[in-house]
Amino acid sequence: MSKLIGIYSGNIKTFHNTPCKIAIFTDGKIIKVFQKEFFRNSLYNPNWSRNVNFEKYNNLKKIEEKLASYGFSK
Repeated sequence: MSKLIGIYSGNIKTFHNTPCKIAIFTDGKIIKVFQKEFFRNSLYNPNWSRNVNFEKYNNLKKIEEKLASYGFSK
């Protein structure tokens, strides 16, 4: 069973400061990272999608450091 580690909020600077949320889950061994963008010119709410770029670190501390360097906070 997966456990929610945290939800991080921030803006994606390369997408014209699009608001974004990132959720990190783990079952003790495998870390899964999900991302949801909130596009300003969109009329629909997109679903959460996997972010394999952060999952490749497979280390919670490295993922949190990378998110902090991009300006995301809990």
